[in-house]
Amino acid sequence: MRPERPAGVERRRPLRRHRAALARMSAVAVVAALWSCGALTTLDHAAGDMRFAAWSRRPSGQLLIVDIDSASLTIDRSWPWSRNLYADIVDRLRAADAAAIALDVDLSTPGAADGDAAFERALERADGSVILASLLDPMASDDDARPLRIPIRRFADLSWPALVNQGNRNHGIVRDIARFEPVSDPRLLPQTSLPGLSTALVAPPPSPDRTFTIDYGIDAARIDRVSADALLGGRVDRERIAGRKVLIGATAPELGDFVSVPRFGFVPGVTLHALAAESLVQGRALRPVAPWLTLLACGLLLAAASTLGGRFRLAGHLATLLAAAPLGEGLALALQHTVPLLPATAPLHAGLLCFALIAVAVEIDDRRVGLLRSRSEAERLRTILGRVVADNFAGIVVVDHDGAVRAISAAAASIIGLPPGLDGQMHYGAVLPGPLAAACAEALEGAADGGPGGVRPAPMREIRCTVRGGVGVILNCVVTPSRVPGPVGPDGRLGPERSAICLSFADVTEARAAEARLITMAKVDALTGLSNRRVLVEGVEAALARPSQGGVTALLFFDLDRFRIVNDRLGHAGGDQLLVAVAQRLEGFADGGDLPARLGGDEFAVLVARPSEAEVRRFADELVAAVGGVHVLGPYEASIGISVGVALATGGGEAATLMREADAAMTAARAAGGDRAVVFDAAMERGAEDDRALEQDLRDGLRRGEFLVFYQRQVDLATDLITGVEALVRWPHPVRGFVSPAKFIPIAERTGLIEALGAWVLRQACHDAAGWPEPITVSVNLSAIQLSRGDLVATVFDALTASGLPAERLDLELTESLLMENDGAARDRLDRLRAAGIGLSLDDFGTGFSSLSYLRTFAIDKLKIDQSFVRGLPADRPAAAIIAAVVSLAGNLGLRVNAEGCETAEQLAQLKALGCDEVQGWFHGRPEPSALIVQSLLEQRERAMPAVAEA
Repeated sequence: MRPERPAGVERRRPLRRHRAALARMSAVAVVAALWSCGALTTLDHAAGDMRFAAWSRRPSGQLLIVDIDSASLTIDRSWPWSRNLYADIVDRLRAADAAAIALDVDLSTPGAADGDAAFERALERADGSVILASLLDPMASDDDARPLRIPIRRFADLSWPALVNQGNRNHGIVRDIARFEPVSDPRLLPQTSLPGLSTALVAPPPSPDRTFTIDYGIDAARIDRVSADALLGGRVDRERIAGRKVLIGATAPELGDFVSVPRFGFVPGVTLHALAAESLVQGRALRPVAPWLTLLACGLLLAAASTLGGRFRLAGHLATLLAAAPLGEGLALALQHTVPLLPATAPLHAGLLCFALIAVAVEIDDRRVGLLRSRSEAERLRTILGRVVADNFAGIVVVDHDGAVRAISAAAASIIGLPPGLDGQMHYGAVLPGPLAAACAEALEGAADGGPGGVRPAPMREIRCTVRGGVGVILNCVVTPSRVPGPVGPDGRLGPERSAICLSFADVTEARAAEARLITMAKVDALTGLSNRRVLVEGVEAALARPSQGGVTALLFFDLDRFRIVNDRLGHAGGDQLLVAVAQRLEGFADGGDLPARLGGDEFAVLVARPSEAEVRRFADELVAAVGGVHVLGPYEASIGISVGVALATGGGEAATLMREADAAMTAARAAGGDRAVVFDAAMERGAEDDRALEQDLRDGLRRGEFLVFYQRQVDLATDLITGVEALVRWPHPVRGFVSPAKFIPIAERTGLIEALGAWVLRQACHDAAGWPEPITVSVNLSAIQLSRGDLVATVFDALTASGLPAERLDLELTESLLMENDGAARDRLDRLRAAGIGLSLDDFGTGFSSLSYLRTFAIDKLKIDQSFVRGLPADRPAAAIIAAVVSLAGNLGLRVNAEGCETAEQLAQLKALGCDEVQGWFHGRPEPSALIVQSLLEQRERAMPAVAEA
C-alpha cells in the first residue's frame, strides 16, 4: 500500500501528472516522426529478425534445390560449366517429371557452340517448362534505363525469362524480393515487365504488390536439396523429383554466389529464391501493416503500460514498461504467424524507452521536489510546533535529556506564575512546582532506562500543588516521554538517540469546584431546596441497613389537598409559591435528625426516627396541623390540608417496599377526605395490589374485547321523544362481574389506557348509531388524554368514515377541567371538529371555575347541567335558581340545555317549567344495550305514525 501523502502534495500531483502526460505525448509524436522517416528501420528489422527465429515453419515440400556444390566441380566440370551439363540436368529432370525447372545461372553470353546447341535442344525438349535467369544491373539509378542481362536469343526464345535480382538491402541483408520489375528492353517487347524467379516458378495469384518480404521463419535447412553431381551421376531417385518445382544454382563456397539474409546469415542465392518461392507457395509473402494501424496499436499498448505502471513506484513502473516490450513482441509474433503481415514494433520499443526515461526523469524531479518540500516542511513544522507550544491553551513544558526547559507555553507560565523568556535557560527543578518537577524527574529516569517501557506516556493524573503567590491549584497533567534523534556528527551519521519529555497540564480547579456544586444540586430539589427523591431513597436504604437500637424508623408521604384548585386559580407561579411555603414549614417543623424531601409535583416526604410508634403517630398528627392551614401567597391566601401516609419500618426490608407502603397509606388518607394522617396496614396493600391486578385485567380486557357500550336516553321535553343518547362504557369482567366505571376509568386515565378505550367506544358508538331506525344523535365523552393527543381529529374522522354515520349525528362531551388543561391545543382541534359538523357539549356545567369564559372561547352547542343541581329538586330552591340562570344564559347564547340525573316525575315537571330543552336519567330509563335502543325507537316511530295520519 502506498503511504498517504500530505494534502499539499495531493494538490500538486495533478500538475506533475499533466506535465508527465505532455512529455509522453511529445515522445509519442517524436517516435512516430522518426519511424515515418525511416530512422527506426534498423530497430524494426532487428525485432523482425528475432521473430523469424522465434517461430520456425516447415517447408511445403513442393520445391527441390539442385546444388552446384563443391562435389559438382571436378576437372571435367570446371567452372563455368559446359552448357552440355545444363542440358543433361534439364533432360534428367524432365525425365523424372519435374513440374518446373528454374536455372539461377547467367546465360546472357554465348558459350561453346556444341554446348549451346545441346542446351538449346534440351530446352526444345522441355517444351517451355524451363525458367532462365535475367538480371537488372543493380548499379543503375533509373529503373527504366537499367541495363537488362537476359539469356541469349536462342535460349530466351525457348524458355521463360525471370529476374533474379535480390531486392532491397539494409546493411547488406536481403529482406524483400521482387514479384515483378517493369522493363523497357526492346528485346522483350511487347512484354513490359519481368516476374521474379520465385514468382515465375510458383505462379501465385496476382497481387498489386511489386515486392514482398520473404518469410524467413521457414526453415531453409529443411528444404529438400540434391547435389548436381548426384543428379548427373544418376544417383537421385525419381520420386524426389517427380511433381516438384526444381531450382538449380551455385552453392559451392568457391563460386561466391552468397547473400546475407536474416536468421540464416549468408546463404546461396538459389536458397534465397527457394525461400521466396516457399513464401509464395505457403501464402506467406509478408507485407507491412498499415502505418496508421501500427501507430494506433503501439499507442494503445504504450498508454496501457503507462497507466498501469503509474500505479506503482519507479521500479514497478519500469518493470511494467519492460514487460510491455515482450508482450508487444509476442502479439506481433502471433499476428505474423497467423496472417502474412510483418508488424513493425520499433515505435513500441522506442516509445517504451522514452516512457521509461520520462518515468526516471519524473521520479528524479519528484525526489528533488520532495527533498525541497521536506526541508520546507521541517522548517514550517518547527515554526508551527513553536507556535503550538507557545499559544496552546493548555500548559506545555518541553524538557530535554539534560533537564533544561526547551519550550514553555504562555498558558503554562500563566498557570504556575513564571516570568517569560525561560526557554533553554533553566533547569526544570528551578522552574516547576515540586509535584510537577517530581513527575518530570520520574519520566526522565524512565526514558533514560531505554527499552519500550521507557517511552510509554504516563497515565493522566491530578496533582495538587501550590504555585507562585501561594495559590493552591488542581492540575490535570500527563507526562509523555519521547526518543529523539541525536545530533549529526562530522561523518554525517546520526548520534545516539536521546530522551525528552513533554509535560502537559491544565488548571481544573474551577471545574472540580463546579462538579462539586453539580453533585450538591443533583441531591437538592431545584424549587424548594429540600432533598430530592434520590437522596430520600439513599437515606431510607441507609436507615434500613442500620441495626435497630430500640427506636422506630418511619417514612411519611403527604400531598396537598386542594392544590389543584390553587394552581388553577393562581396559575403555576402561585402553585410554585405554595410548594415553597410548604417546604419551608416542613423544614422548620422537622427535627435535626429528620430527612425532609420533595418527591415531585405536590408530593413531599420526611424520614424520621422516633423512640416509639406513638411518637411517630404524634409527629404525623402535628405535621398535618403544622403544614396545613392558611398560606399567604402575595396578595392571596390559600387554605390547604395535607393527606399523610405513614409507613413503619419493621426491621430490615427494602426501601422500595417502605416507600410503596407510605404511598398506599397516603392514598388511603386522601380517600378518607384528606387533612389527616393514616398509618399503613395490610388492607391498604391489598387494595393497592387489587388496583394493580385490575390494571392488568384492564389491559387484557381491551385486548380480548370484553367491554360493552350502553346508551342512556336523552328525551326532548317539548315532544317527549328520544332525540339522542349518551354512550357509556361497561365492563362485564369474567370473574369480578360488572366493574364500576368509577373504579376502572381512573385506572385507565392514570395508565394512559383511556386513549385506546375512548377510541374504541367512539368507533363502537358510531357503528351502532349508524344502524338505528331514527337519526338521533349519539354523545361520546372525551378524556383529557384524548384531547391532548394530536391524532384526535383523525380518530374521530376515521370512526365516522368507517361507520358511515353523518357528522351532524355525533356529539362530543367535554368537561370544564379538560378545557382548562388543554386551552391552547384544544381550540384548534375542537374548531376543526366543529367545522366538520360535529356537535360539542359542555358536561357537568356549573361545577368548574371559569365556565363563562369557556362559553366564549369554544363553540359549544349544548350545556349539560350537573346532576348535583337536579338531585335536590323540587325542594332545593338555590339549585332551581341556578338552573334557571343557566337556562336563561343558554337561551341568550343560542345553546340547548340538558339536565342530567332526572329520576322523578316531580323533577321532570320542574325542569320543564324552568325551560330545560332535554333531560336524561333513570326516569326515562337506565343505560341499556343498542338493541333495546333500537326497539324503543321503533316503538316511538309506531306511536308517531297514527298522529301523522290524523294530521
